[in-house]
Amino acid sequence: MQAASHATGGGDQSKPAVYSMTPEEILQIVQTKCQEGVPYILLAHIGHPTTSSGDISACHWLGTKNTWKPAVKHNVELVEKFLHYHSIYPQCMLCPNGVGFAEHVPAEKHLRALWEKCPTGKKVVDCAKDLWQEWRLPNLVLLRYNHCHGQVLICRGEPRPGKMLPFPSADTPAAGAPMMQSRGPPSVAPSFAPSSN
Repeated sequence: MQAASHATGGGDQSKPAVYSMTPEEILQIVQTKCQEGVPYILLAHIGHPTTSSGDISACHWLGTKNTWKPAVKHNVELVEKFLHYHSIYPQCMLCPNGVGFAEHVPAEKHLRALWEKCPTGKKVVDCAKDLWQEWRLPNLVLLRYNHCHGQVLICRGEPRPGKMLPFPSADTPAAGAPMMQSRGPPSVAPSFAPSSN
């Protein structure tokens, strides 16, 4: 089973498969197929640094507005669509006047705010740990978005420390049912390792 994702590095014009799902379909999968307390990767990182010890310059998608905007577009649109379904109208945690989440986050103003949070010389993987924004939804669902690498996590109940799992597909067995182990690559690259935030 693989995480719903798009090509690493971001900026491709194809939409992740989960993007075409309705919020109702996503919520149905969360409620029936996701283990309680386990974070699931709804959308993967938009890219990984060229080196785990690198600063912001190791992340090409953070370089210019021309690389940033197409890289984050799909992820923030899905976050906004899912939150609007729950009558939540998100504001950006980094920008005081950052309303219209799906329009604001890909904009140059937001990118400049990210540059301030990820100063030259500081490891970008450390910066990313402080750039999670989260929303608590009805039915004990938690949605998290990382402003640095664009990953979107969803969890039923309070997240427990530990590994994250790929988001289940509609044909995945219900939570608690035996599952075959994935034979694909790991869903979380060591560069942006999971944190217990």
